[in-house]
Amino acid sequence: MSKNNTLKKHKNFLFRDGDYTWLEAKAGCQTLNMELAVLSTTIDHNDAVNYLYSNNFNPNGIWIGLYSDLDNNASQFIWINGVPVMSLDWTVNEPNDEQIRNQSTCVRMKPSSQYALDDVKCTDTSPYLCTEGSAPSVYTTQSSISLPIRTVILLECPYFSLWNITNVQWQRKTSQETVILDHLKDFSMYGGGTITNSSLIITSLDVNNDGLYRCFVENKFGLGRGEDITVTTNPEGAAPLVYITQSNVLLPVRTKIVLECPYYSLGNITDVHWQRKTSNETVILDHSKDTNLYNGGTICNTSLIINSLDLNNEGIYRCFVGNEFGLGSGEDITVTANQGIPIIVPTTTFYDVNVSATITLTCDAYGYPSISNQYWTRSLGGSTVILKTSSMYLDITNASLSDSSNYTCYVENAVGSKKLVYSVYVNEAESLCPCVCDSIANQNLSHYSFDELKIILAPVTDKLRQTLSVDTSTLSSAIYKRTCMQDDRPSSKRIGYCGIGFLCSVFSTLLLIDITSFKCFGTFK
Repeated sequence: MSKNNTLKKHKNFLFRDGDYTWLEAKAGCQTLNMELAVLSTTIDHNDAVNYLYSNNFNPNGIWIGLYSDLDNNASQFIWINGVPVMSLDWTVNEPNDEQIRNQSTCVRMKPSSQYALDDVKCTDTSPYLCTEGSAPSVYTTQSSISLPIRTVILLECPYFSLWNITNVQWQRKTSQETVILDHLKDFSMYGGGTITNSSLIITSLDVNNDGLYRCFVENKFGLGRGEDITVTTNPEGAAPLVYITQSNVLLPVRTKIVLECPYYSLGNITDVHWQRKTSNETVILDHSKDTNLYNGGTICNTSLIINSLDLNNEGIYRCFVGNEFGLGSGEDITVTANQGIPIIVPTTTFYDVNVSATITLTCDAYGYPSISNQYWTRSLGGSTVILKTSSMYLDITNASLSDSSNYTCYVENAVGSKKLVYSVYVNEAESLCPCVCDSIANQNLSHYSFDELKIILAPVTDKLRQTLSVDTSTLSSAIYKRTCMQDDRPSSKRIGYCGIGFLCSVFSTLLLIDITSFKCFGTFK
């Protein structure tokens, strides 16, 4: 089936027949001022199925706006408009993206399975289904805030929209009224709340700011709204407000991780600690005891540093900050070790040595899942020979010219394999000048005094002195002291002529003065 312009439009849906990759389908919907179908609810899914059934569309599969993001978590699926994924109707044995490693997968509806979902390569081709564009998705990261008066408060309004934002506004609701805030009129009380900065800033909290706040973000398809944020004034003071900038951390093993714990407190901080929760236990981390595993998590440095991530560090982490008014708690941060092919620690891979040298090639590797196999090979005469297995070291002792070759370390785990090539060049040792003191070199001279050594070594030193002595009269420096060097350059000749002329003029002047004086003296007599 080739690309064509067959369009089947419904009041909420549009079907386009042809062969398109997932990215081509996404772009095709946008050119029609629509978006690749988002079926985030059961009602949406049933409406799409009824539309396809009623129009008798029965291709092998139909692209929709659901995909997995390899950069974040290849097993977590995302709707393109940012709406949370609640539940999905998959076909049997789906999703099976583990069969498509190292790449993102995209989802299509499968008519042969009652329009259930199937994940495939995003480069596969299928027809696609568009829906009318959706309003922005607005997320709420705060639910309630209670702080002392005159505190500056930031109410966040993160959102996602495939289309340009046309308006952002905040609503404040109390028991008496509901008002839309106008930061241009109320600039002394509020800041932000605009398209360029959707967050609302309460410049100085007082009882007149108490209420329920809600953020609204609008595009050309509708208005998205966040959840209510309760803001109250605490006249006596409040526990620290702990912000969380991370929610999920997925990194390879042996990675150094920093879990941040930013906070706001009017009073002095009296306590900071981190909690780690697993399916088996909940523990309070003690950085003074677990220095090999953790650092930080103190009043001076609230962030927690996991020195080297492994399976024992996985879990749900939470930061607690206390002051004289109480204990503030952050949200959970899920830390997971990412499965992947082994990683080989960078090391020297080029060796240039002389004959008889000893070399140790090191191939230190790690991974999750753990290493299942490790071995060394050598390129020899166009073939590959396995030298050693189950070792991170390969020793080449008493190296010879025939040991010059490429050596390769292979490391494997359940996910895949990694290799590192080492180049070894063995050179023939250079011969040194013959020693003139072979007979002395074989003697043990450690028990002689310095004066005795001078007498014993006198023949050798005299011979060296005769060998190394030079007749200084034959040196060029001595010869040129007694010889004028000819210089035929025109500039040198001109300088010489000028010098001669200058000297002649000096002597002529002196002579002229003497002659004049002599005449005057004769006249006087």
